[in-house]
Amino acid sequence: MTVRGIKCGRFERHLSLARARDGVRMNQVETDSQSFIVKYWLEQTIQETGHAIWRGHITHVPSGDRRYLNSLNDAITFITTYLSMAER
Repeated sequence: MTVRGIKCGRFERHLSLARARDGVRMNQVETDSQSFIVKYWLEQTIQETGHAIWRGHITHVPSGDRRYLNSLNDAITFITTYLSMAER
């Protein structure tokens, strides 16, 4: 697989070497941070239905767990779940 002209295997090897040089093991899990990817898109416009309808999905990067979203509160709930688990 190629991303922006870089073969991923070479990139991952380069990243692994850089982390090893900096004293970070590649398989080390960060326990003091959480990463999420959030994407929302406009499904229906105000002109179409009289109100905008936004949909989306959120992915917890370390686990790959993904949820579809119907509101901003859905994203907040999803993130809060992972943050509260990390506090334990």
